[in-house]
Amino acid sequence: MRGQREEKRKVRAKSILTRTKLPGIDYTLNPYFGCGHRCVYCYVPHFLKLPYPPRPEPKENAVELLRREVLRKRPGHVLISSATDPYQPLERRWMLTQKILKIFATVKIWRITILTKSDLVLRDIEILKSIPKIEVGLTITTDREDIRRIFEPFASPISNRINALKVLKSEGIRTYAFIAPFLPMNPRRLAELIEPHVDYVLIDVMHYRRSVSKILVKYGFDFILSERWQEEVIDVLRDVFGDKLAVGSAVER
Repeated sequence: MRGQREEKRKVRAKSILTRTKLPGIDYTLNPYFGCGHRCVYCYVPHFLKLPYPPRPEPKENAVELLRREVLRKRPGHVLISSATDPYQPLERRWMLTQKILKIFATVKIWRITILTKSDLVLRDIEILKSIPKIEVGLTITTDREDIRRIFEPFASPISNRINALKVLKSEGIRTYAFIAPFLPMNPRRLAELIEPHVDYVLIDVMHYRRSVSKILVKYGFDFILSERWQEEVIDVLRDVFGDKLAVGSAVER
């Protein structure tokens, strides 16, 4: 019942293309408020000064706003999304991301970067192929499914995300992986699983909030807080990815 009630809730936005200071990005576009993936380490509640994650809600007027704003605003590079996941569970019902991509497919001068933790992105592969300036990234934080279930309980399994990259790249779509935050992992195994299917890789080291650090301690994973461990992970990733690797992120997730 709770999930059904959440899906019925919706909000109206004042704007959908938001100017940003993220390096290399002109606008962010978030079709939803909140996220149903419920990642333990999500920074959004802290950013919004909320004591708990916001309830996932669709921005019901996102599509009509975008139709107006792509004509009014100066074309640029759009990140979908920075403060939500465009392919979170609500997308199956509301299809806001799909409708948004159809608009960008007709207005082809915008550059689009997608970042998600969901293989639902494959649903829209034909639309993605029709957008000339597009790249799709999957956030992949570990090679261990047991770790994923603890920290990203409602996101797609790791193997599904890697397969999504494989399929997207095979269809000629530019792909990348975003490895952040670093969760307990075998970095070489993870990198070797990802490397054939990406054009580049972004990594970023997260500074965990106290509430997240407590969870790491609870499960005996606090070793990942060590700068030495993080540096060792980066060294391995650099060894496998070579020139494909960029340290520091152009996205907020």
